[in-house]
Amino acid sequence: DLVGRGVITNGPDLHVDQIGIPEKMAWKIFRPFIIREFVRSGFKPEEARKEVDQQTPRAHDFMQTVMKQRTVLMNRAPSLHKFSIMGFKPTLTDGLAIKVPPLVFKGFNADIDGDAVNIHVPVSDEAVKESLKMLPSNNLWKPGTGELMLVPSQEAAIGLYFLSQTPEGRKKINQILPAKYHVTGKLDAKASKDMFNNLAKGEPTQFANLVGQLKN
Repeated sequence: DLVGRGVITNGPDLHVDQIGIPEKMAWKIFRPFIIREFVRSGFKPEEARKEVDQQTPRAHDFMQTVMKQRTVLMNRAPSLHKFSIMGFKPTLTDGLAIKVPPLVFKGFNADIDGDAVNIHVPVSDEAVKESLKMLPSNNLWKPGTGELMLVPSQEAAIGLYFLSQTPEGRKKINQILPAKYHVTGKLDAKASKDMFNNLAKGEPTQFANLVGQLKN
């Protein structure tokens, strides 16, 4: 009951550490933890289960509380390396598809052509703490090659390239970047790669937030 499965789709508005969980799936995989919140608030287990089954406003509030407290693990089989299963902070989303931030697609070797993934909910406090170490923002580099994994590509990369062609565009980019990483020329493939590599090495704790702002 703590595992969900669904097709993934692009979630461009999500932070790199977030994942969009369909509400129908969330009621299922977080059910035991929602019931526990009811019991802690003085409800009897039978009353708590009834509230969850009816998806009352109070149950919805408790689900939001639980989702802020817990992470989930997303796994895309076959699990060939560490980037095949990663931790995320769940948020609710409409529809039936699981929304995934585009920056992590590369690590999962995933496409939005019907690929399906499993969502696991860690149970113990120790498991939750361990899953926080598995957030994408804490795993920037591929151990085998030293390759940076969270890099804007496709439309985002093209957008940055065109934006960097004018002084006005570079000014917008530099408003986001720390001073020592300011862009002075066109962000072609090599310049973009060098900038993101330097940014990840120099600002590892802020890298995900900075890249997210650039992507947007």
